Amino acid sequence: MDKKNDDHPSSSSSLLTIDDMSPMDNSTLDMDSDNNKITLRIKCTGQSSPNTDHTMTIPNISMSVLKLKELVRKKIGPSANGRYLRLIASGRLLAPDKAPLSNFKVADGDVLHAVLAAPGVR
Repeated sequence: MDKKNDDHPSSSSSLLTIDDMSPMDNSTLDMDSDNNKITLRIKCTGQSSPNTDHTMTIPNISMSVLKLKELVRKKIGPSANGRYLRLIASGRLLAPDKAPLSNFKVADGDVLHAVLAAPGVR
């Protein structure tokens, strides 16, 4: 029996368990996410909205349209509050809100048009 143990290391010394592994280092996650970041130029237009340009970097292309709209609203500021926001990329409306940006082939350096409707208009 001792010979068997010599030929095969004990399971406690050769096998890793979940408890043996250290948690994933956050710097590794950050490094990986840097590869997926894309920078977009946001042009705000519309009859009742300020004509402004913003540049923003988003963490990855799998972000939903809704999440991007939230970030754009923050960039635009208070003038976007209570108003319907449409995002357009390459002439295509980014809808539905639950869809990931990857569905619309949005790429690094693209220009998105943010159109704010007049208050109360959809």
